[in-house]
Amino acid sequence: MGQFPLPAAAAEFRSAASQYTPDDMYEFGLHLAQMPAAMADIAEGLKTMAIRTGTERPVNPLVVEALAALYHAQRATITAAETIAPMFRKAHSVDLARRENPRNNEQEWNVR
Repeated sequence: MGQFPLPAAAAEFRSAASQYTPDDMYEFGLHLAQMPAAMADIAEGLKTMAIRTGTERPVNPLVVEALAALYHAQRATITAAETIAPMFRKAHSVDLARRENPRNNEQEWNVR
């Protein structure tokens, strides 16, 4: 019997998240902007599984509907993820301004 690849992919995702260490908070903010795409990739994988299950496997349509519902639930995480980077930028606007719009000799404040 073959291996079901999704648990291994999920474990790899969890491992990547637990080992993630950005160089600084500016990089962290840039990475947060990529979260919607990551959530969309997961959703598209679930959509593909639902479609293939419905067209290639002899399963009850209720199973296909349940997989489709899982896909739709995952799609909701995209909308949630889209709020995170703007929230980060708003909550840290003063910090970000130090790099994006520095004052003359900003480095004299010795803030990194």
